[in-house]
Amino acid sequence: MTMHLLGPQFTTNNTKKAKNKKLQDYTLDWKQYNKQMRKIGAKEKTLDEYIDYRTGKMKLSKKKQPVRIINEQTENSKIPSFGDLVGTIPAKPEKQYSGERKLLGIATTHKSNLVPVFSEQDAKDVASMRR
Repeated sequence: MTMHLLGPQFTTNNTKKAKNKKLQDYTLDWKQYNKQMRKIGAKEKTLDEYIDYRTGKMKLSKKKQPVRIINEQTENSKIPSFGDLVGTIPAKPEKQYSGERKLLGIATTHKSNLVPVFSEQDAKDVASMRR
């Protein structure tokens, strides 16, 4: 078996060396950055701080811990729940059958669909249904 060399498109490292950005380019960007910071009222950076900021060498400041607010509930601030209202809600009236419609039976249509039958006409209609 022989070994084959792969072309440069299959390499994992970059063959071109990255060129460092010139100090003049950083100076122009720094002036624009400080101008924007003055407009919004933020702190400006010196040129050295800005270069470190752009190149990723700036040390991160420690994050401040969020302030925890303890909410003490008093007896008056308690939100009432359903359990507190027992006895104040009236009971539902009992349902009674009025006798207007009488259920004759339950019919089965196609696909096992159950249909209530209240009159003889309903039974005839279900019986004459086609699939």
